[in-house]
Amino acid sequence: MATFRKRGGKWQVQVRRKGAPPASKSFLLRSDAVRWAQQMEAQADRLAPHREGKIPLAPPAPVVTVQDLIDHYKTLKAPSTETIRILDTQIAPAFGPRDPATLRTHEVATWHQGMTKTVKMRDASGKVIRIEQEPALQAADKALDMVKALLNFGMKKEFTPFGRNPCSGVDRHLSARETIRHYAWTDAEIARLGAVLKHYEQMARAEGPPTTDGIKQGVNVRGDDGRLIGHYPSLWAVIAIRFIALLGLRKNEALKLKWEQIDFDAKTITWGKRVRGVQRSKHKTARQSGIMVKAITPPVEELLEQLTALRVVGNPFVFVGADRMSHLTDLKRAWPRIRAEAKLRKPDGEWARVHDLRHWYGDEADAAGMEEKHIMQLMGHSSVDASRRYAQGYKHNLKARADVVALIMAAKLGA
Repeated sequence: MATFRKRGGKWQVQVRRKGAPPASKSFLLRSDAVRWAQQMEAQADRLAPHREGKIPLAPPAPVVTVQDLIDHYKTLKAPSTETIRILDTQIAPAFGPRDPATLRTHEVATWHQGMTKTVKMRDASGKVIRIEQEPALQAADKALDMVKALLNFGMKKEFTPFGRNPCSGVDRHLSARETIRHYAWTDAEIARLGAVLKHYEQMARAEGPPTTDGIKQGVNVRGDDGRLIGHYPSLWAVIAIRFIALLGLRKNEALKLKWEQIDFDAKTITWGKRVRGVQRSKHKTARQSGIMVKAITPPVEELLEQLTALRVVGNPFVFVGADRMSHLTDLKRAWPRIRAEAKLRKPDGEWARVHDLRHWYGDEADAAGMEEKHIMQLMGHSSVDASRRYAQGYKHNLKARADVVALIMAAKLGA
């Protein structure tokens, strides 16, 4: 059995087992002392048959390191490319050789606080005048969440002993509602984005060099000396960005859109397949039922008319890729140029993402007075909780609506 006593500000624990030598150790925290005692008792119980000569002694089990957890996580969870990048470039160099059970909260907090990013300061002409290091708040929070998930994964799969996750005591830089990822776009920024998109759409339809087909596919622009000085985004990429903004879509929902999903007669676009033989009442949300329907509004109908004129025979996708027989795979070449010309930069220095167009769509739905459940249906969220981040203006509009109803009722009552 194990005995605990506090002496001199430390917890002393002693473990005694019949037939085994006693073991003792001191800890600052009682939880660490209890965990060590449990491990020693379990080890003594496993070795009891060996001491009695019944079973030959086996070598001790190898210690599972954080790097081992990372390898298991990649194999069993099949994470995204971004998650793999965080695991390999941020977590593995810091904690790779360590035993997860020995990680302490203050070590994780020091690593989290010390994460920085390189920022290039430029003058009016765009020339880099100095390079500075600034705290990477969002990247640090994302890496902290990944470490926490990794350690929980190890305990759940029994790769490591159960215990307290050291990340639980580390405070994030930004909460889910404070993060600048949900930055509120201004009307001036949206107007600049619209002007840049319109500029490239007009260039794509212009006659003369570079050719129209070249602009549609995206062309590299070179100077008289042959050096690359720019890249015109493809017409499909430009229209895709406007399409995402007008419908509040996720990027891949737009880029992988097929013509068969569009019903021009009903003026709807459907994502997912309908479930036959199951009542719709059992599926309360678009995500649960696998179905999301968007209405074709006049601005969207105008974009679809343009895309119909550009349709490639034999290609089932709306937004055509470089080989003309597949879909547009990403916007990595078009979006950085467009957002730079539109000056879409957040207060923390981060550039706007394509996904921020979806957040802007949700904010506009809230400003229009929609309730949470309507925003959920409009954006294809799986629950009202996901839509609650946008439904802030509705609470303010509620009082105005209540005032109107109260005035009407008062007038009819003769108050």
